[in-house]
Amino acid sequence: MPCQPAPPCEPTFPIFCEPLPTTTDGRRIVVEDSASCQKTIATTPFPSVLKTTNTGAIEWEGGSTGSVLSYTTAGNIEFVDGSNGDPLKLPSIATHTLDNVAKTLVMLSDGTVKVWEPTNVGNNFLAYWDGSDWRINTLNNLLPSGSGTVFIRDNNGNLQAISGSSNDILTMVGSTPQFVTPSSGNPFPAGHLYGMILSNNVTTPNTELDISSGECRDSSGSENIVLSSSLTKTTTGSFVAGTGQPGLLGTTTSPTGVTTLHILAIKGANGVDIGFNSQPTIALTSLPTGYDQFYRRIGSITTDASGFIRLFVQFSDRFLYTATPLKLTNQTISTGGTTLTLPGIPTGIRVFPIYNAASETDVYWKVYDLSQTFQASWAPDNTNVGATAYLADSRASNYGLHGFYGILTNTSAQVGIDVSANVSSNFDVDVHGWFDMRNRLQP
Repeated sequence: MPCQPAPPCEPTFPIFCEPLPTTTDGRRIVVEDSASCQKTIATTPFPSVLKTTNTGAIEWEGGSTGSVLSYTTAGNIEFVDGSNGDPLKLPSIATHTLDNVAKTLVMLSDGTVKVWEPTNVGNNFLAYWDGSDWRINTLNNLLPSGSGTVFIRDNNGNLQAISGSSNDILTMVGSTPQFVTPSSGNPFPAGHLYGMILSNNVTTPNTELDISSGECRDSSGSENIVLSSSLTKTTTGSFVAGTGQPGLLGTTTSPTGVTTLHILAIKGANGVDIGFNSQPTIALTSLPTGYDQFYRRIGSITTDASGFIRLFVQFSDRFLYTATPLKLTNQTISTGGTTLTLPGIPTGIRVFPIYNAASETDVYWKVYDLSQTFQASWAPDNTNVGATAYLADSRASNYGLHGFYGILTNTSAQVGIDVSANVSSNFDVDVHGWFDMRNRLQP
């Protein structure tokens, strides 16, 4: 069959050549043999690639296992393996602006493929995992105006959207990533608490609590909480932000009998407010939206059998009842120690109770901390009364009194009473209030 002439063969007259052989081997290609003016089948080196040389010629280049093609500083494309003597050359990565960002392809649920780039204008889409399915939406729907959102994989492996406002800082709050408002000025020291004094509301003392302005460090010691003006909160409903509004947090219900309410200063993206909780601590996830980043217990109060806030007055860490003391009368105390639950003392925390106690039976007796190791030894007479810090004597009078003596209650408002001889229905306690350090010295 005739072949087309090509240099250096005769340029004018065609020549006759044999038909080319066929092959199914993809590594063999057709080349022109300039010496014999023939087109033949040649086997390429493996692995190999066509590249240009410095002179502009096209040649086959073979690469070893594990090598990749790279663009060299001399302008060549060659196989390199990434070793010190055969390094890879990475392409230059330009810094993109908001409106000039590397695009990616995303597929909608109907199978439509669209180009997405991270701007919040135009028909730009974002693929995200909602915890059970991949979904697609426009950025301006996913990212509300005036806020920013990042996507973080949570502990369950799901992609979670974390939103915040301008100038917020992304940080860990407990075990949860959150945007938080940075503190202004210098941080308060851990445990700091100034002001935020509690009192019964003058008009509605039974169900409303007044909280004065003040400041404190949060329970984790990482954030300032500043209550810039006093406010009033009621015990009659679930939390609503603002003064004069209900303040019950989480699962706390409106009191209908004797109970303890712990007063928490709470802070979040919406500012600072006050709430009531049945426990002295609370999970951040149980705090109201907008006030769910930080909290601090600033005090605790008790309610009576009707669920009313007992009348009290606060002086720094001291809480005193303004009505008659709460009485515990005609108690039987046995040798070896008896546990008494003091009326009107907050539960859930340990406090120093302020009380008077008396035994109408002529015995030695003492009040002790239930966390202490019990001591059974007794002084035989008045001369050794001071030998033990928590020893009290009632022999000098048949109705001896014992006041605040530095013994802590347990979290159930209980202390221990021991006597040198059994007292049958003749032991009385009057509770006047308590001292509460309010976590100023330790969490």
